[in-house]
Amino acid sequence: ASSSEHLRPSSPHRGTMVKAKLKWGKEKMELEFSETGSVADLKATILKMTNVPIERMKLSCPKAWKGQLLDTMSLSDCKLKDGMLIMLIGSADTVAAQTTQIVFVEDLPEEEKAAVSLPVGFQNLGNTCYMNSTLQCLRGVPELKEALRSFTPGQDGAASMGGADMLTQALATDMYQVDRQTTAYSPGGFLNILRQVAPQFAETGAGGAPKQQDAEELLSTT
Repeated sequence: ASSSEHLRPSSPHRGTMVKAKLKWGKEKMELEFSETGSVADLKATILKMTNVPIERMKLSCPKAWKGQLLDTMSLSDCKLKDGMLIMLIGSADTVAAQTTQIVFVEDLPEEEKAAVSLPVGFQNLGNTCYMNSTLQCLRGVPELKEALRSFTPGQDGAASMGGADMLTQALATDMYQVDRQTTAYSPGGFLNILRQVAPQFAETGAGGAPKQQDAEELLSTT
C-alpha cells in the first residue's frame, strides 16, 4: 500500500449501517439505521422503538446536522458515524385506559347472577322427589312457561279463585322464581296448594312422615 493510502482520512460513511444511541427522556436505546436510507426510514424505525408518532418527533444531533432533522434533508449530507447520540423529543401514543367497569358475578343482584349461572334445582321438602321431578320437567317446556306468565286467575268467569286456578297460580309463581335463584328453590307454596286441592298428596305414613307419591299422578292433577 502507498503512503498516501495510510494518510487518507477515514470516511464517516464507510459501510451501510450506522450504530447510534437514541436518547429519549431518561431512556437510552441502541439505534441502527442505513446511512443511505431516507429520513422517513429513520423515523419509521424510531416509531417502532418508541411508539412516538412521526409528526411529533423532534430529532437533533448537533454533531451530525444543524437544528432538527427534517424530512426534506438527506442523511447522506449528514456527518454520520457509529456511536453518535441522537436526541428525541416527543410523547408516545398510549393505549386508552379501560373505561368499562369490571363487575364480578358475586357482586351482581340475585336475579342477574341467576341469569349467568347454571340452573338451580328444587329443595326436597320431605319425600317430594315426585313433585320436584315433575316441576323440573314442566320447567323445560318454554311454551308452558310463556302461558303461565300471562295467566290471570278467574279467566273462566268464576267469581272467586277455584282450586285449579290456585294451583296454576302457584305453579306460575314457582316457574318465575326458580329462574331467579342461585341456590336450591323451595316449592313450599305449590306443595301447600297441591295438598289443599288434592288431599291424597297430604297423606302421611307411620311417624307422620309424608308418603311417597307418584309423579305421573301429580302430572295428571297439575
